Amino acid sequence: SMLNYTIPLDMIAYLSKETHLVPWDTVYSSLNRIGVHLKDTLSFRDYRKYVVGLVSEHYHRLGWQDEGSHTDKLNRFNILNLACGYGYKPCLEEAENIFSKWIEDEEFYIKPNLRSLVYKYGTQKLNDFDAWETMFDRYVSEINSQQKAKLLYGLSSIKEPWILQRFITLAKE
Repeated sequence: SMLNYTIPLDMIAYLSKETHLVPWDTVYSSLNRIGVHLKDTLSFRDYRKYVVGLVSEHYHRLGWQDEGSHTDKLNRFNILNLACGYGYKPCLEEAENIFSKWIEDEEFYIKPNLRSLVYKYGTQKLNDFDAWETMFDRYVSEINSQQKAKLLYGLSSIKEPWILQRFITLAKE
């Protein structure tokens, strides 16, 4: 039989106080999977609030500085992805802030661990064609395949349908 969503969500509510990587790593993909299932339902608003409630304290504890232990760094990626992915404003604003600095100055250094998050959520929050074009130009001239993949991830995150259409057209050329 099917389990009601409230049962597992009640079981993991303690995560708002859990700082260790292992429990977070264990539920991370499940939280995202539930989010995908709820995305087009009326429950999604409440689910977003629930996830943000779990991660907001951790977001402020870990922040965007790529520092701390190896497990902190891995956990930071999960927490930032959940915080921004579920619409936590401070997370999205900081992603946009870092992204904008990089758009203005290609030499502005973003730590490799955080680049894909900055490109994705910065692009989404800024939602600006000129910035997207700048990133596309940097993608075209990039020679490092890992960096190219992260830029591609960011480019595909733009919300404007006409820009996405342009991207698809450029990709076919």
